[in-house]
Amino acid sequence: MSAVPAAPALLPASTTVVAMEGTTFHGPEAMTGIGRYVRNMARCLARIHADEGARLIVTLGRLAHAPLLAETVANDVQAHLFQPLIPGLPSDGAARQAGRRETPEALEDDLIARGATVYFDPNPFAMYKSFFAPRRLGHAAMIHDLVPLSFRSAYLDRWPAPLKAEYVRRLLHLAQTADVLFFPSHASAEEFHRHASPRAGMTLCVTGEGVDPVFLAPTASAADQAPANARPYMLMISNLTDRRKNLGFALTAYHHFLRLAASTRHAGMGLEIVMSSDALIDQAQAHCRALGIAGHVRFHVAVPDDSLRRLYRDAALLVCPSAAEGFGLPVIEALACGTPVLSSSRAGLAELQCDGWIMPADLSSEPALAASMLRAVDRPRGDPEAACRYAARFDWTEVGRRTYRTLSAATRS
Repeated sequence: MSAVPAAPALLPASTTVVAMEGTTFHGPEAMTGIGRYVRNMARCLARIHADEGARLIVTLGRLAHAPLLAETVANDVQAHLFQPLIPGLPSDGAARQAGRRETPEALEDDLIARGATVYFDPNPFAMYKSFFAPRRLGHAAMIHDLVPLSFRSAYLDRWPAPLKAEYVRRLLHLAQTADVLFFPSHASAEEFHRHASPRAGMTLCVTGEGVDPVFLAPTASAADQAPANARPYMLMISNLTDRRKNLGFALTAYHHFLRLAASTRHAGMGLEIVMSSDALIDQAQAHCRALGIAGHVRFHVAVPDDSLRRLYRDAALLVCPSAAEGFGLPVIEALACGTPVLSSSRAGLAELQCDGWIMPADLSSEPALAASMLRAVDRPRGDPEAACRYAARFDWTEVGRRTYRTLSAATRS
């Protein structure tokens, strides 16, 4: 695939051609829920464009990642360089050799020349990439959450002044100039209204998110049917770098759980923790050793989808003690794999409800969460078909269609 494809054939004037920012494909968040959102949204939009006789345009921070993107979306995708503009970052050598211009104005010229009608940033607050605000194209963005503002003492107030100012600048710019803002939940939309005042005429759309098809697919092979772990275990999708995930709190709660469960059939139940990166993993392991639970806890870093599906499928329980989530994707993934969930009911998590499968977690104290864990693993599972039906409602094809329909209304005259 060439780095700068020829301009597409003439399309009907009514055709919406999306230019989607794709740096998250290969950035620090590639293995997170946001990374999964970007990959699946690109797949869906690429299919929709193909049906319309058009091609999705994806901007990338590094030319070398264009083949990876094309393989991921499995469609004829145009990939254009989006050179990072953050001061201090080296320029991409391939971009210099190709003589690519690096200004926002030149980028917008390139996108318009290739037929783009609207620019969509699915992760505008990723500070490892630049923020592009088009002047002539329609402008849309997905706001997954505003946790740094809602929990500013744990996030924004700890950031360096330039980073803090850039975060606020991006938020205000989106509120004042964007044509469309998407949200994964009503809680995220309400959070946005608490921190910003959207301009009159802006379209605000709650699209939800979808469950990755890999978690809905039937078990296909003997290897996939093999247990992920020989011992019974609970599962967490978490990390220490994001304080709202409450990993340290949950580890202490698990310490109390082992004591509570010592005289029950759940004695010695393990805890498996999946992390998107190994950042601060040494601290997490040290915390486990200090609590005397190191032999019961195992960490997994950057787990591939097939392995993650097995971990979900074989877990006795998914524990989600987060203080805030824009959506709560692991909850839906667990249900798709037939695993019950113990979850907080804060922010977007409160909107996920499946009788007999999602149980409330008491976060008032570590011992209270431990008691919630024991009640949850001791409770008989509900109807498996009910969990699968609920998870199947979060269909990526429909999320993509809703998004594309709304993007079509964002085209500027």
